[in-house]
Amino acid sequence: MEKQLTGQGTPVSQTQGHCLRKEREERDWSQAEVARRVGVSTKTVKRWEGNTVAPHPYASRKLCTVFEKSKEELMLGKLTSESERTRAQCDVYPIASGGASLGSPTSERTRAQCDVYPSARSRRVGLLVLVLLIFTVSIASVLRIGALLLHAPSQPSTLRANVWHQIRREAAPTCQKERGVVWYVHIRGTSISCQRSGLLMQQISHFYAEVDLVQVNDRTYSQSTFRTHVQVTFPNPGDGMTFAALLVQTPTAVNAIGGYIFALNPAGGWQLQSVESATALAVVKEGNVPINPSQPSTLTVEVRNGMLHAAVNNQWVVASTDQLQPSPGAVGLMVERTGQSSSSPILFSNFELNQ
Repeated sequence: MEKQLTGQGTPVSQTQGHCLRKEREERDWSQAEVARRVGVSTKTVKRWEGNTVAPHPYASRKLCTVFEKSKEELMLGKLTSESERTRAQCDVYPIASGGASLGSPTSERTRAQCDVYPSARSRRVGLLVLVLLIFTVSIASVLRIGALLLHAPSQPSTLRANVWHQIRREAAPTCQKERGVVWYVHIRGTSISCQRSGLLMQQISHFYAEVDLVQVNDRTYSQSTFRTHVQVTFPNPGDGMTFAALLVQTPTAVNAIGGYIFALNPAGGWQLQSVESATALAVVKEGNVPINPSQPSTLTVEVRNGMLHAAVNNQWVVASTDQLQPSPGAVGLMVERTGQSSSSPILFSNFELNQ
């Protein structure tokens, strides 16, 4: 159990995670119940309670509504406890000669708190020894690698992985009926209509709206090295619960589940999600970027060298280790509104796939 330092009887280890967990347990709710009420995944709630990340602005407002508390009362965004800040203070805390008091009640409390931590000097000495050890090992490794390279035979140059060749482009995805190109529409949750400016798609059940590009030129395509992007427009910019998304590396086999989803809402909130089931998604990483919801935003996903990279409007926001190699696999477009039977429509345009 974490040791708590106190000042005049008040706990000092209060954090966002502590407050969210306390409010949830007082209501006898599970993390899954909080996730359902806020409209996020259970994994996201666990990360909030574990002080890993702070909720984005929209989720913060939902938490305040669900728990009927202010942002300050829930300490949203406070990921570090007072005890951790006190530990930092100990590194610069002045010690009076002979152990004499420094006078003020505040300094006396800080001095008492510092007694539970290792001395700053001992930590610095240990850190210095560690740095010297790492430096020594690094120099030896560099010399060893240099000797190997000096005697290694030369290798022919190879094509850089980021030189892409376009294999498919559609101004209105799924609307250009061409021989050899197959789009699969998941009809259980999908409503689509072709517009002059693109494809309008909407979720109409608890299943997410989805269309997958299964074949190009009468054959499947690589899911280990590729780059894809699409422009999305939000006709209802006030609906922060509806996400437009690029789906990648989803298997095309019947009843197969999997893949990654890069999703964006009109408030600029993005998520990298892992597909767990037909109706369950796990948030791998999330964040916020500034966007103009009245203008098209470009979603990009690039997979190469065992890594997945994603960008919003050409600003790279996430890089993650890629463990999926579906064969065959596909990329697709999605509209999702978690926990709801319908969503606002999303306009998809200027879809492109490169290898």
